Amino acid sequence: MDRTGCKALSQVLPTRIGIVGFGHLGVAIAQRGLTARVSRRNLLLSHRDSGAAQARVTQAGLQDRHSRSSMSSN
Repeated sequence: MDRTGCKALSQVLPTRIGIVGFGHLGVAIAQRGLTARVSRRNLLLSHRDSGAAQARVTQAGLQDRHSRSSMSSN
């Protein structure tokens, strides 16, 4: 348990965590997951092809957990 009395995310969620979108909220979720000892291999990040989002992925050091999604407009 952490200082708040909660179990670590790795104990509660032993499965993979996918984060769609890597804006401010996506970054915060990914970083909190890593802080809570969620295994890097259990994180998967996806975002539309955005230079800003790619920069955030790189800055967070999560390039190996990144999969770009493609959105087609009809």
